[in-house]
Amino acid sequence: WETLKAIIEDFKEQNPDQFHGSAYEMVEKEILKKEEEWKKEEEEESKETILTIQTVVEQNEEEAILSSQKMLNVLNVIKEKKELKCKTCCKGGKRRVLKRKQNTKRKKKGGNRWVN
Repeated sequence: WETLKAIIEDFKEQNPDQFHGSAYEMVEKEILKKEEEWKKEEEEESKETILTIQTVVEQNEEEAILSSQKMLNVLNVIKEKKELKCKTCCKGGKRRVLKRKQNTKRKKKGGNRWVN
C-alpha cells in the first residue's frame, strides 16, 4: 500500500494535467480507508494489551493474596504443632505422652517422674 501510494503521488506531481479519472480517485479512497482501518486495529490491539496487562496484574495480586493466606495457614499449623509438644511420662514402666496442661497438674501432685 505504501509503495502504491508513493507511486500515485509521484505520478500526480509529474503529470498534474493527465491525472484525471475515477480509477485513481477510487484507489486513493481505498488507500485512505485501509489506513484508517489499520489505525483502528492498532488502537484496539493497544487497548487489548493494556487490558491483558491489567488482568495479569490482578491475577498476580490474587495469587499473592492466596499465597499469603497459605503461608498464614502454614504458620498457624506450625504454631499449633508447637503448642502440642508433649512430654513423656515414665511411671510404672509404661511410657505415656501427656500434654503440657496435664504435665503441670501432675508435677504439682508430687514426685520427680518426668523425663524431658
